[in-house]
Amino acid sequence: MRSVAEKLPELRIAIAQAERERVSERTKRALERLREKGKVYTKPTFIYWLALHRSGKRELKELSKEEIEEAKRYFFNQYARPYLDGVLIRRLIRSFSSRKD
Repeated sequence: MRSVAEKLPELRIAIAQAERERVSERTKRALERLREKGKVYTKPTFIYWLALHRSGKRELKELSKEEIEEAKRYFFNQYARPYLDGVLIRRLIRSFSSRKD
């Protein structure tokens, strides 16, 4: 039969695991509540800052989902689509192929 002192580390591990699970569940519930309310709970990316600039608002929490989606569309149409369509790539190829090295 083991003494209490020998069982103590196992008990501490079990308590720590239970606490970690409790904190994890509490965090998941809080994030779910924020999502249900439509609150943005992420680290702001460039798109959020672009939406803030284009909307003229002063704080990220004032942004609506529509304004963020509009900023995504704007960025894609202005900067990403030309690369995907190959317009800028064709220009680069032409400029390199016309060089006389």
